[in-house]
Amino acid sequence: MDYGLCFRQDIESASALLNDTVLHLARPPKFTLWGFAWRRVHLAPEIVIDYRRERFEDALRDYDIVFDTMAGETQLRSFGALRRGGVLVTIAGMPSAKYIRESGLNPLLAWAMAWMNRKATRLAKKHAVRFEYLFMRPDGLQLAEIAKLLEAGVIKPVIDKVYPLDQAKDALAYSESGHATGKVVIRV
Repeated sequence: MDYGLCFRQDIESASALLNDTVLHLARPPKFTLWGFAWRRVHLAPEIVIDYRRERFEDALRDYDIVFDTMAGETQLRSFGALRRGGVLVTIAGMPSAKYIRESGLNPLLAWAMAWMNRKATRLAKKHAVRFEYLFMRPDGLQLAEIAKLLEAGVIKPVIDKVYPLDQAKDALAYSESGHATGKVVIRV
């Protein structure tokens, strides 16, 4: 069984932190990682698609799972990489109507989310796949396990630059420049 993990590695952001962690944690046997990027940096999937030259949905087919951190057009194009019966799990964009209903929230909100996600829902039906929204919740036990993995060196964050607190403005500017190839740290 092949599993696809959709991520982008040219942006230094909160989602890039997630991507680093996912790559360290989500690698069971037979897990094929693929990503798209305009440059190869510190992440190491088995398949890298240069999104300036090739559309990933043309190069990748028949995956069981796509983990979406981007939403928007990237999410919609990701349905083409799934095999029939697969699932696209997203943490980006709008929550699904299903998630709203299961959370016991206002039915009008569920209707609004269904309307806002109509393109993704339509593509899921067209490709005979599932579309699931994953709401991230802080979990002390999971965070403690991740801390143990960090301490044991299983998860190895890549640090590009460290700035002192009085240069926080410079650190943010560098991070937003798109040139960071790792984490930008502000030392307090």
